[in-house]
Amino acid sequence: MSRHRDKISVGAHPRNQYGCNLCGKRYRWKSTLRRHETFECGGKEPAHPCPYCEYRAKAAVRCDACGKAYRQRRHLKRHVLVECGKEPQLKCPFCPYKSLRNTTLSRHLKLKH
Repeated sequence: MSRHRDKISVGAHPRNQYGCNLCGKRYRWKSTLRRHETFECGGKEPAHPCPYCEYRAKAAVRCDACGKAYRQRRHLKRHVLVECGKEPQLKCPFCPYKSLRNTTLSRHLKLKH
């Protein structure tokens, strides 16, 4: 969602008061500009490798318990509170699939059934 919000915020809207000195992109929120400057601008190479494949992400925060990585700290917080170390409780009525979150189960139902 934040990437979508950033794309909408990049236009020349008067509220986009924070501008990047290197590329000129403008952002509504200072925190988004800082993220852009830190992880994206200037052709920076992705710095966070996936432990299972060759993929490298630009930004990551990791769970200390299981090592799973997220782009945003709030997603890590949700993972720690709701998912990490817990067994899935939501069951698909049509197959053996289980999920920890309603949104994931809904996506499964739309895509598979």
